[in-house]
Amino acid sequence: MEVVDTVVLEIPDSLSPYESLGAPNWKTLTSFVPLLKVLPALSVQRNEYVLNGIVRKESWNQLQSFAKFIEEFCLSDAEGNPLQLRVASLTYLRLAQFQGSLPLFPSLRRLQIVNATASLSHTFLLLSPSLEYLEISGFPPSHAHLVGSFLTTLSDEEGLSLKSLVLGPSPFDSESLRSIPCFKDLLSLKLNGAVSCWDSQLLESIGTLPKLLELVVDADDAEYHAVHSPPLPSDNIDDTKVDERSPVLGSLNSPPTQGYPDFLHHPPSYPFSNFGSESQPSPIPFSPPPAHQKDVEFNFDDFVEIPRGDSRVEMPYTTRAPSPGLHAFQPTLEYNVSDLAVASRSPTPLQSTTAAIPGSLALPKLPGLEIAGFKTLRTLSVTGSSSLIHEILSRIASLDLDAVNLVIHLSQPKISAPKPSRPRTPKPTSDELRGTLRGGEKKKKKGKLCSEPPHPVPDEEPLRADALVRSDPPSIKDTAPITDDRLLALTSRIASQWANYIRVVDIKPLRSTSFSFSGPTNPIFSLTPCEVLEVLDFRGWSFGPSLNNTISDLAQSWPKLTSLYFSPDYITIPTLRNLALSCPLLNILETNISLDDIPPIDPTKGYTLSHPLKVLSAGDNGTAIQSSRVLLLVARHLNILFPHVKVTTHESCNAEQWLQIGEFVEVFQAVRKDDADRGA
Repeated sequence: MEVVDTVVLEIPDSLSPYESLGAPNWKTLTSFVPLLKVLPALSVQRNEYVLNGIVRKESWNQLQSFAKFIEEFCLSDAEGNPLQLRVASLTYLRLAQFQGSLPLFPSLRRLQIVNATASLSHTFLLLSPSLEYLEISGFPPSHAHLVGSFLTTLSDEEGLSLKSLVLGPSPFDSESLRSIPCFKDLLSLKLNGAVSCWDSQLLESIGTLPKLLELVVDADDAEYHAVHSPPLPSDNIDDTKVDERSPVLGSLNSPPTQGYPDFLHHPPSYPFSNFGSESQPSPIPFSPPPAHQKDVEFNFDDFVEIPRGDSRVEMPYTTRAPSPGLHAFQPTLEYNVSDLAVASRSPTPLQSTTAAIPGSLALPKLPGLEIAGFKTLRTLSVTGSSSLIHEILSRIASLDLDAVNLVIHLSQPKISAPKPSRPRTPKPTSDELRGTLRGGEKKKKKGKLCSEPPHPVPDEEPLRADALVRSDPPSIKDTAPITDDRLLALTSRIASQWANYIRVVDIKPLRSTSFSFSGPTNPIFSLTPCEVLEVLDFRGWSFGPSLNNTISDLAQSWPKLTSLYFSPDYITIPTLRNLALSCPLLNILETNISLDDIPPIDPTKGYTLSHPLKVLSAGDNGTAIQSSRVLLLVARHLNILFPHVKVTTHESCNAEQWLQIGEFVEVFQAVRKDDADRGA
């Protein structure tokens, strides 16, 4: 059955003034068809739009006049709708022939190429130097080369000033990724599953964008690999060569990116322990950096090699021959004499510059180091492995970073069944061995030596078949808390570099089960220098019972806090009051509140605070309160602290109970309003 075109296109009699063309429909298009209908030569044959005959100059000028109004275009395949007519490939070819080298859409601002396969062949008709927003997603891997060709051609467009680029979710090839640094005017870059394997060269190239303000990376579980450069040339000192695996002193790369599965924390016993196998060099005390230079913090697990030409380090280096007592090569860095403090004979302890991780030592501050990437970045959002997140953070030179949203991809803990114990075979005595070998008493069976079966060990049960495989492995909840320093390492780096600027810290694990830590509240303590913090979100992490005291003690460190999210740990009513007094701008609070010991109302503090909190998402640790008087007491506390609050609930054990408390709070608010109206 042939599909008939029944769409009528109304074309005004006059092309002047252009404002009479109506408009809004001509500013946004999802197909070339409305534009093609301007041409009288357009017809439908076998369910396709084709151009029959000659396209006169007057008709083409009319099409160009309409094309000047188009500001947004969304390109996608029409194959999903069998009743929708398609444009023949030869029709696109004729359009390109008529247009020549000039852009068909000179006013195009936004371009979306979504779920396009067949349509990718004519994306070049949409090239325009006026583009400010570009989004490409939903194409098969077999067509990645077409997207790469389009991006490379667009980057060479003269006069282009692309502000925002969104790539993915789709696999982009290396040609596409290499074109990203060519868009020098980019303000926002979003890579949503666009890169299957990250490396340091890609991050370095993206970091060269001179105007980038926002970076969004959704890498999920994509791997990160450091790209190692060839061996560095020697400095004509004993012809010493730098091994490709040798670390570089003072690397700004926080986590080890080689052999580093999901950033499991293994603190070194000494900062320079990897440089020698027998003796350890004494640390050299360095002079503090100049006042105008921002301190660069070092407090991570190991040294990581920085590839040759890495833009993060801009300093001269030389190599020296190893000391006689050292088996491994020890690289050294040359500094100006004025930059180094005179080393004392007794080793000076290194000064820790971040929140202490148990068992770890901070690296020394090295003068003359400069992080040269991401100099203008303001907002960072990364979903990926810990190694990738740390690598990106270590490359940010901007001092104005004020929002960090991190989602760490964590692997499920491996649970293995216990190994069964096997019965021990008694050792034969020397007499038994002599008796076995005397007189040629060896017995051969199927070409192998056979010995007497071992005597069973008394008082030991035989091995059972059901002991080999455990049919019901223990659940994750039943296992001991998982010690994890990922969060601590991230918060320490954020606080050390952007304490005076950071406004938003949002860090979540990409898994449902909450994690706990060996030092439960250290990640929160490390953020105390961030006095301008406005949003703090730690949902998904478990800090244990110590969270209550920590929040009570540290709430005054964040007077500008507007949103605070914690779960699943709980705080008490007194801590809630301290939080209300310390954070007068708090608007949203999500936490669990303990209902075990509700204090009575203090007559001296029974007045209602003028706190602006609007939303309280509350839950508890599963305590079911049967007495309505206790629930009324909780509601009265909330009414005194937050007179305008609306109590909601999140995923917890007692959602209905907290909804009931919320209803009591609304009753108190209504009574207060009645009293105010009566007084007026």
